[in-house]
Amino acid sequence: MPRKKKNTLPSGNVRVQVFVGTRADGSRRYESFTGKTRAEAQAAASAFRIRIDRLKAAGVPVDDIPREDVPVTPRNTVARLLEDYLETCRATGLSPSTLLSYSRIIGRAYAPLKALTPDRLSLPVLQSYVNGRLNDGLTAKTIRGELSLLACALRPVRPDLDMRLIRLPKQRKREMQIPTTDDVQRMITAAKGTELYIPLLLAALMGLRRSEICGLRWSDVDLRRHTLHVHSAVVRGESSAYEAKGPKTEAGDRVIPIPSALVPVLKAARTLDANVTRLTPDAITRRYERLTDALGVPGRFHDLRHYHASSMIAAGAPDKYICADMGHATMDMVRRVYGHVMADRQQEINEEMNARASAFNY
Repeated sequence: MPRKKKNTLPSGNVRVQVFVGTRADGSRRYESFTGKTRAEAQAAASAFRIRIDRLKAAGVPVDDIPREDVPVTPRNTVARLLEDYLETCRATGLSPSTLLSYSRIIGRAYAPLKALTPDRLSLPVLQSYVNGRLNDGLTAKTIRGELSLLACALRPVRPDLDMRLIRLPKQRKREMQIPTTDDVQRMITAAKGTELYIPLLLAALMGLRRSEICGLRWSDVDLRRHTLHVHSAVVRGESSAYEAKGPKTEAGDRVIPIPSALVPVLKAARTLDANVTRLTPDAITRRYERLTDALGVPGRFHDLRHYHASSMIAAGAPDKYICADMGHATMDMVRRVYGHVMADRQQEINEEMNARASAFNY
C-alpha cells in the first residue's frame, strides 16, 4: 500500500499550515490552506503571509488579522480613530453637509499618518505632514481644516498634542465682494422670467442662504401676514445626494418679514409645487455664474446675502435685529463678517453728529 504523503488530506487535496502569531491570551494561531496541488496551496499560503506582514506593520493584533483578503481598518491607528470619530458625528446628528465634508477630508488626506498608532504621532511628525501638504499646493485654510478634524479624532487618546503649535503660513483673508444696488438691479432685471428670479430676490432682499431657499416650501410663506418661516435647508449628505435638514442653531429657525414690494411678486410666482424653487443649490450657483458672467458682475451667489446685511446696517438697523434676521446665533458672527461695513456706517453717523453739532451757535 503506497505511503500517504505528508499534509495530504483523505480527499487528495494538499494542506499548508501558516503560523499567524501569538494571540493576546498567549496561544499560537495557525491557519490552514488547501489546494488540489501543493503549488496551489502554497500560493494561497504565501499571499496570506504577505497580508500578515502588512497588517502587523499597521498595528493589527493577531486576533484581528482576517483569513480572507478583505479591506480592514487596523484597530488603534489614526485611520481607525478618524472613522470612529466620523461614526460618533453621525450618531450625534451632525449636519449631513458637515458629515460629507469630514468624509471627503478623511478620504483624501492623512495618507502618511493613517497606518500609524497614536503614540507614534508627535508635533515634528505632524509638522512634516503639513509641510508635505503645502508642497502639494494646498492652502493654509485647507490644511487647517484637516488638522482640526484630526485633533478632534485624536483628543480621547492624545490630548497632549496641541495642533496650535504647528506652523502654517498666514491664511489669506478672502475679501468680501458686496454687489452694489445698481448691480443687484441689473441682475433682477436680467433674471426676470427665469427660474433664478425668485431665488435671487430671496437672497438679495431677504438674506436667505442658498440652501435655505432650496428648502423653502410655499406652506412656509404667509403672504397675508407678510412673513416667511425659515426652518429647513437642502444640502448634500454623505452619499452626495441632496437631503433636507434642520437649521444648525435655534437662531436659524426664524420668521422674517417679507418686504411689501415682494409680496405681489411671490403671489404671482406661486405654483402647485410644494417647493418655492425646483432648483438645487448647485443649479442656483451655475445659473448665477452664467448671469454674472454675462453682466460682468463679480462675486458669488452668497454675496447677495452680504448685500442684504449691509443694507440693514446702512439703514441703521439694531444689531440684535440684524442677528435675528440673518439667522446668526450670536452677534460675534455678524461683527466678524460685516465689521468693516459697520465701521463705515459708524463713520457716517459720526459725520452726521458733527454736522448737527456744528449747526448750533456757541
